[in-house]
Amino acid sequence: MTDKMQVNLRQVAMEILYEVQKNNGLLHVVLSDALKKYQYLDKNERSFISRLVQGTEERKIELDYIIDSFSKTPVKKQKDVIRIILEMSVYQLKYMDSVPASAVCNEAVKLAVKKNFGTLRGFVNGVLRNIARNIDNIEYPDKSTNTDKYLSVKYSVPEELAGFMIMRPVSGSGTLVILEQLADEFGPDSFLCRSACVMMGSSETLFYAVAVYFGATSVKKMRHTVPAGIVGYIIGIWLSLVLCKVM
Repeated sequence: MTDKMQVNLRQVAMEILYEVQKNNGLLHVVLSDALKKYQYLDKNERSFISRLVQGTEERKIELDYIIDSFSKTPVKKQKDVIRIILEMSVYQLKYMDSVPASAVCNEAVKLAVKKNFGTLRGFVNGVLRNIARNIDNIEYPDKSTNTDKYLSVKYSVPEELAGFMIMRPVSGSGTLVILEQLADEFGPDSFLCRSACVMMGSSETLFYAVAVYFGATSVKKMRHTVPAGIVGYIIGIWLSLVLCKVM
């Protein structure tokens, strides 16, 4: 049997995520090193590993919310290996339609057993099959009563940044206050503060700028200005989060 035949793609992905989440490894560095190690794999297999790792890490907040909705044991109290296996599996169920739900559940159970968590195979299987049956009917936080929580889960961003995202297009001074609070509470080198800084540099106080500059030049026809600005703002925010997560 060749080395290639022995490679478990999901196990490779899990070990990368473990290194990133548990040992604070940089995603792009750990992933690159792993792909070099398994460079003999087919292009599709390497792509599967990359998508699964990057997608799981990018959507982690949403994935953890979904798991907590169906698990009696909260994500924060789960073993690191089990939590990562569940996160990877839920990502496949929700965002990788080409992978059958039965295969996702079976491979997750096998991986848990292989990592010496055989006693939790029933837990893994039960949670995942329950999620698989309800994956299209996930109840997210109420947008009208808990906007910050809704944005955090729906777009998989820390809840502390949700208020920043809402404030940024409206008020530069308001976002500066939030940025200072993040720096004081979490530290200037924290992911939250770095993300907020990059967001601030890659976006503009859209509504204020439109009102001031268009008003100063007496421009009245601005039909496409705000929609285009909102699209640019969303792209800037999304890229900021992705870059801060992988770099």
